[in-house]
Amino acid sequence: MKRRALILALLAACSVCTGCGKRIKSPLVSSETGEDDDRNGEIVPESGEDARLVAEDGKVTIVTEDGSIITETDEGYEWSYLSGTVRMFFPQEWKDRFIIRDTTVYCRKCYEKMEYSGELFSVKFIKETDLISDADYAALIGGVRDFYSIVVLPSDATYEVGDPELSAEYTDMSGSLPAVFRSASCLSTKGFTPIDLSSYEAANITGNSKLAGSWTEDAPAATGNIPSAVFRMRDSAFGYRTSDTGLLYGCFFVNKNAPNYVWNTENWGDAGLVFAGGQVYRVTYYESEPMKLEFEPLFPNLTENPLGTNKFTFKDTQDEIYQTAAETGITPNPDA
Repeated sequence: MKRRALILALLAACSVCTGCGKRIKSPLVSSETGEDDDRNGEIVPESGEDARLVAEDGKVTIVTEDGSIITETDEGYEWSYLSGTVRMFFPQEWKDRFIIRDTTVYCRKCYEKMEYSGELFSVKFIKETDLISDADYAALIGGVRDFYSIVVLPSDATYEVGDPELSAEYTDMSGSLPAVFRSASCLSTKGFTPIDLSSYEAANITGNSKLAGSWTEDAPAATGNIPSAVFRMRDSAFGYRTSDTGLLYGCFFVNKNAPNYVWNTENWGDAGLVFAGGQVYRVTYYESEPMKLEFEPLFPNLTENPLGTNKFTFKDTQDEIYQTAAETGITPNPDA
């Protein structure tokens, strides 16, 4: 009874079909017999865990017990997790070929051979200071409060690779993943375009980056009252100070293709990504002297920009970057 109450609550939270904008008023159909089910509103489980509703036009809506609603549309399938906290679209070719458990999507054929095998990808909610790990990040798809919503690929094959049928099915579905990730969105960061993270990696992996810098203690070197930022290569830590005492911590990824960047007419190059204060920034650098960085906030609907003014200039030592008086309107401390 508790499970049925949970499913009904989920349906109430998403009471309209997101694919067509209409309430589902069709009779329920048994997933076992295909016949009309007259059990007065009972939701029929599929595989003992999912509820499956079939509309009059034949389109299917599946509700899982862990917060997902999968709605069939003319173009494919919309996956909505926890009332739109995360949404993405699967192609029509995936019909009856996938299973979702929590925030992990599996190849059905592999999963049915062995439970929880055939993982295609998972969606994780990660704090900025926890981003640096051995996980194989595929895409940044948005933010949920002060968490980042990241798509993670399995580090190893999770199915019997020696089985040619399973291998062919898994490989075929994997080919659709880039388009699936591009379709993703998060409720709290509407309008954000997902970022393919395959071009970025933790700075301590490369050991070489335009984002040079280091600091030895818990705070960057003093620069008086001028806001400054520091990148620490050994652990991909990022520090931004708005005063002598205030320090915002985060982390950063570098663009591993930056050394071969083909300059555009404005001479700006993609240096990497910074995660700080619940915001994500694309960092670009300028080749001419003095070397400058610019931080572009990418979550469009967040009213707060933790870094404030976003243009910085490297000091000669390149141990830190700071904002000039012209950029901030702040008179430098002569003792800095």
